[in-house]
Formats: sequence, C-alpha cells, structure tokens
Amino acid sequence: MARDRRRSPWGEGVGERLATGIEKDYTQRNFAKKLGLTEGIVSLWISGGVPDAWARLRDVCAAAGISADRLLGLPTGPVRLAPPRDPTAPVAQEWIPLVANVAAGEPMISPRDEAEDWYSFKAKWLQAVTRKSGTPVARIFAVKVARGAQGESMLPSIRPGASLVVDPGPESTGVTSIEDGDIYVCKPGDGDGWTVKRAWMADRSRYLVLKGDNPSQGAIVEDMKGRALRDVVVGKVVYIGQEEA
Repeated sequence: MARDRRRSPWGEGVGERLATGIEKDYTQRNFAKKLGLTEGIVSLWISGGVPDAWARLRDVCAAAGISADRLLGLPTGPVRLAPPRDPTAPVAQEWIPLVANVAAGEPMISPRDEAEDWYSFKAKWLQAVTRKSGTPVARIFAVKVARGAQGESMLPSIRPGASLVVDPGPESTGVTSIEDGDIYVCKPGDGDGWTVKRAWMADRSRYLVLKGDNPSQGAIVEDMKGRALRDVVVGKVVYIGQEEA
C-alpha cells in the first residue's frame, strides 16, 4: 500500500530543518540507507512532500500542549553517547570520540560538549600511532570535515564530510614539531576556528605555512615569534576516513 503523503503549507519548513540536520553528518544517500529508505523518499521529504502522519503529529502536540520530543520520549538536551564497548570482540579495540566539525577552508569549528559519535580502531594500531608522539590514547579524538565550500580546500586528498583522527600530543606540551608536508588540524589567526591543512616550517621556524591541496585556495602564514606550536596546531591527522563518493 502506497504511503499517504501530502504537500502542506508547513511542509517546506520541515524540509529545510530536516536538510539542515542531515547535512551535519550525512549525505542524503547515506541518511536514507541508515533508515532503510530510498534516497527518493528522503529527497521528497526535504522538498516538502511530507507524510500525513507528520501533520497529524503536529496537530496532536499543539492540541495537547506538549512537544513532539516529550510526547515520543526523546531526549530534549544535547545527545550524549557512550562508546559501544564490546568485551567479546575478537580483536582488542579502542573507541575515539567525535568532538567537532572543522573546516577545510576558512577556519570554523562546531564543538560538541560531549561525544556525538565514536569510531572503533584496533588497539594495537592506536598504540603504535601514539608510541611515537607519547600521547595517551585517551587524548586521541576525531573531527568531521564540513560539507560544501567550507570543506573543499584539501580536495582531492580529503573530501567534504570526511572523518579525521587527530593526535594532539601530550597534554603537557601539545604538538612539539612539524613534519613538513603532513596534515594537521590548526587554529590560525585569533584561534577561534579550526581548519585542516598541510603544514611547513619556513625561515628557520619563524613562520608556519598552512596550505590546502586544492590549488584554488591560498596559503595561510602564521608568524610564530613568541608563540608555541600548540598556540596554532591542534594536532596531527593520523587517519582519514572518506565517505562514499
């Protein structure tokens, strides 16, 4: 039996809000796959073709004076997830928290107070990664590259929506040296925004040069006189997880 849908005056607003929510972490295709739907259905919802049940739910909530979240028993505060640890896993794992959205372009950051998601890696791999830097495994974290133009400066190496695992170095020192040409999460300028770039030290370590792989993007040059690397460098990217094209 076909789903009963209708276009309504309030459907456009729902579609816009749904699209905004999806684009934080998914493509429409991946979001549909997560829910076991077709991409066409999700596209229809975003364009304003909402199911009648959604309209009825809104009417019920308005009449009862209760929010949809409260009616359905959903959390009304920030989503706080714990790592889904599995002691029966055949290979020892470590779970890395996703803590922020970052740019691969003009600096930006959307931090989370708590982990929004967790990524699983083999414990031996993480131990090998951190052995060189001396970073405790508990300090390793993940960020997600912004979608759209804000995430394009590292193309083709890093695509918008990619997940990056970052080694921030030991808490006492942070990152203490740059491996020229490697990829880092940095906070140039006033430090309010994070961005992903390749980094080089220049002029006897006086300047830190940050450059994306996209030739259309210019370089950022930071004068490091009187500054420690941790003032600009958040951490080194040690793993890139690309989304499906």
